[in-house]
Amino acid sequence: MALTIFSERILAQPNCTNHTNSNGASSITFNIENTSPNPIIITDISTQAYTGTAGTYTYTLLYNPAAVNSSGNTWTQGNIGIGLNGWVSGGSATVTLPAHSTNQQVITGMSIMVPPLSTYGFCLIQSTGSIAYQTLGGGVNTFGSNGVNLLTGDNIGWGGGNYITSPANPINYPRGFVGCVNWMPAVPCAGKPTAGTTTPAGPLNTCIGGATPLTTTGYTLAQNITFQWEESTNGGVSWSPIFGATTPNYTASPSVSTVYRMVVTCT
Repeated sequence: MALTIFSERILAQPNCTNHTNSNGASSITFNIENTSPNPIIITDISTQAYTGTAGTYTYTLLYNPAAVNSSGNTWTQGNIGIGLNGWVSGGSATVTLPAHSTNQQVITGMSIMVPPLSTYGFCLIQSTGSIAYQTLGGGVNTFGSNGVNLLTGDNIGWGGGNYITSPANPINYPRGFVGCVNWMPAVPCAGKPTAGTTTPAGPLNTCIGGATPLTTTGYTLAQNITFQWEESTNGGVSWSPIFGATTPNYTASPSVSTVYRMVVTCT
């Protein structure tokens, strides 16, 4: 795989809940409130599997520019699912975890930008088994750090199903996300950005049409950064942008021998 890259990194800051693992289902919702005058970028998330057993788990984090705000013990914001009612995939990963009773990092290298003075809704989904959460009493729980608040509780924290395969309304309420969200200030980019490293590294041999997830980490996180995957079928002599492939991760399904690269640009 071909890849271009250069730049600075800013240390990510964690916001963690103090909820404990008392229950579980396939998904849990929460809000991130950015009260600062500058945008932030959500980069990583950690949590626990409900059983805490060692194994391989698949996680997906969905986000929505509208905050989770369904009151009266009834979800009123339509089905949760990729492309439905404002929900977008912010990142996904399959990880092998040890036996655990503490938070484990499950998705890294995301670039979800939350604008200043705004609140986004989030839904973390564990596609295999159940994700840990806590059954809560009343009230909203605020876990703040440097102008950024992770919010759970009333009208916000809902547990439910695997909305990747079966979009639906959450039904378990109120529930509290167990884990941490890492974020960093989205300072304006300058000069040539760092593109990072893509895994798995090529060359790779795959079946025609076979899907190969390409994951990139270590790229510059800043305002005005854009991502564009490109492909070449002539060994890199010429490149063509891949329509819609504008996030740090891409699943390649080539029909002929193809070289891929991700171009990171400071606009």
